[in-house]
Amino acid sequence: MASPASESQENVEGVQKPKHRILIVDDDKVFTKALHRILEGENLEVTAVNDAKVAQNIVLVENIKVVISDVNLPTTSGIELLHFVRRNKPEVPVILMTAFAEFKDAKEAVEIGARAFLRKPFRRDELMHALKECLPDFDIPSTYEETLQTNADLDYCKLSIDDFISGNQIQFDVFIRLSGQKYVKIAHKSESISLERL
Repeated sequence: MASPASESQENVEGVQKPKHRILIVDDDKVFTKALHRILEGENLEVTAVNDAKVAQNIVLVENIKVVISDVNLPTTSGIELLHFVRRNKPEVPVILMTAFAEFKDAKEAVEIGARAFLRKPFRRDELMHALKECLPDFDIPSTYEETLQTNADLDYCKLSIDDFISGNQIQFDVFIRLSGQKYVKIAHKSESISLERL
């Protein structure tokens, strides 16, 4: 018969603590919430902020393992945040993301050390592989593909309808969620689309 002390120890040992702390920097609350949920589901500890200046302070004082930042932020851009991290915490990898094909920034981002550049809306597997590049001991579950097939909802990211209008052509396929896990494609990548049509 186990003593209460040993039972308590087993319970503590049975709980899997998050291995890494991830900082999300994005002013889109809906997108951030979805990304937060995905990362916590992978046993990662997540901190989310909507301002790069706040993110800079967190990077300096907290044990952040990866920064995932939008390029377009209200005050300081994701590129400026990347410069800050490279100067002050060069060991912390940065993944940049953007809603549109603003890859003029990608060259600069790569040159100054961005580990990955994701275009929203990105697939969950793209995010997982970017994290794997940043965190060598991060394990992508072996049942990952099976999970994606049974939970297609996690393949998609919610975005504001305004995010689909880039001025010229959309840079990604557009889907409307009908119910549960059922989606219908309403526009194709590189197609011109008006806000009225959406």
